[in-house]
Amino acid sequence: MTYQLKVIKDYPIGFWPLDETSGTTAIDISGCGNNGTYVGSPARNMLPIIPGGVSGTRITNTAYITVPTSKDFYGSSVSNGLANKYSSDNDFTLELWVSPYILSSSATTLFADSTNNIGLYWENGDVIFKVSDSEQVRWAVPYSEKAFHLVGVYSVKYISLYIDGYLVATKSIDSNFKFTNLSLNLQIGPTANAEDCFIVDAPAVYRYSLKNLSILKHYKDAGYYIQPIHVVGPEEGILFSCKDTSRKIELDYVYGIDNNLEDLVDANTYYDTSGKYISFIQTTTAQTKSFIINDFIFIPTEAGLTDSKIEWRNKAGITVETSVDNINYLSCVNGESIPQYKKGQFDTSGLLYIKITMQTTDASKFLPRLSSFSIKFYRQSKIYSDNSSSYIESNNHFSIGSINYSPLLRHYNNGIRPNLGYGFYVNTELNVNTVELFFTPKTTAATTLFYNPATGTKYAWNGSGTVSKASISKVYVNGVDRTSQTSIGGFLVDGEPHYIVLVLSSPVTGTLQFNYESSGGPNSLYNNIALYNKNLTQADVSTHFDLYCGRPVSTIIDPSTQLTELTPLYYDNDWVVVQSV
Repeated sequence: MTYQLKVIKDYPIGFWPLDETSGTTAIDISGCGNNGTYVGSPARNMLPIIPGGVSGTRITNTAYITVPTSKDFYGSSVSNGLANKYSSDNDFTLELWVSPYILSSSATTLFADSTNNIGLYWENGDVIFKVSDSEQVRWAVPYSEKAFHLVGVYSVKYISLYIDGYLVATKSIDSNFKFTNLSLNLQIGPTANAEDCFIVDAPAVYRYSLKNLSILKHYKDAGYYIQPIHVVGPEEGILFSCKDTSRKIELDYVYGIDNNLEDLVDANTYYDTSGKYISFIQTTTAQTKSFIINDFIFIPTEAGLTDSKIEWRNKAGITVETSVDNINYLSCVNGESIPQYKKGQFDTSGLLYIKITMQTTDASKFLPRLSSFSIKFYRQSKIYSDNSSSYIESNNHFSIGSINYSPLLRHYNNGIRPNLGYGFYVNTELNVNTVELFFTPKTTAATTLFYNPATGTKYAWNGSGTVSKASISKVYVNGVDRTSQTSIGGFLVDGEPHYIVLVLSSPVTGTLQFNYESSGGPNSLYNNIALYNKNLTQADVSTHFDLYCGRPVSTIIDPSTQLTELTPLYYDNDWVVVQSV
């Protein structure tokens, strides 16, 4: 059963999959007829967030979606609606899947009526659910560069916020609280600033309090993410799932094991034993607060270490710096090598000073959390294939994620991210006829996506986006044949994952370079790289893409009928149940 049908079973009054490829109407498939409107032509040519979906929708400062809630379960207009002065005693729920690319600290409307301050917002790394300026709950997300499932629940006496299926914040409402607005006009976006955007999928509205178990089921039931080896293995391909467990850790230093975070708090901070994090004690008025941890460790110089990795949870409000002399400090990038201890530039002093700074400009609202701080050191930087002796290596350092998430979740550290201006190469004995991967461009600046120096086989584009290719017979992007496309800007979106398949004109072997030819490209992300000694067909590519997007669809066929779960685009007030027997 698809995610869409699971949500419909909980009777929303508005549910918008946002899977339209053209037009300005966002179809409500709840059966209530609350169709929305695309304003400013939001981009819709990217991967969905929820498995089984068709596409995600990009919201900007000029492109957004309006979604009405004026019709009831019978598709009839109602006077009282919800969340207005006529319905303060009626529960309601807002649900949304979102992947934020929000750099500014301005409040951003995710799914809300911003005129009346009702709904879900993003502000400075916090998710907020509010029913008025004074009645709101907020939560600082542990890691902001990924997709989230957000739910806000108004239950007359209290409001609650759920993130990724779990209750994170709740608050009792003043007994005298009443909505004063005459109507509710929900919008998804726009962002407050031109540099901000977010991807949205599958918003829904309910005229009751969605229960804890239902919220958790929506999050978990949407989690049908196929393992990459189950896609690549049956085709006898070689897979690089690109995670840190594919290389051996020689030395690690972990807070909570080698250093107890609870012992480091000061008068302005506290340690949460269940969440295992340090945060500021909330103040009643706006106050600037700062908390600094100074630490030092020895690194054994005789161990033959060549590379490192530093990681921590949370981004907003946390900075990490390191030094080898306790005077000159360099900023660290979460998930990447320590600046003084990286491949090709590995310091020989054996000293490492660490400075962790957590700060907030307003401790009454913005409460960052520090957790899961760790440092790892490696003797070699080879990343081995999941199912062969082939390996990935680089002449420069690169970052690599600790977990292989689904590309749909858009996790920033999900795969290999080479250093700016460098690339990496695959060493294999396989005769490669097809290259398959997920590619998330940092920017669409000049890049050689794939290159084989022995034959000159390559796929690349210059700074203007003009494509150049040699010995490439087919190019597929997100399941669509793009072989004849000459401009990369027509189908690549900055910061978004893309499923790419290159079918080669003749087989290659040996060294296969990515992100590099004569000079390296931007530090883009590569994940689930697969090599095949066969030419994948259009049918193969479509099947793989559907599997990665969570669309393994069962089909019933007779001489006159073909039915899949994805066939019905929306429902009227009649219901059909299909049961397998």
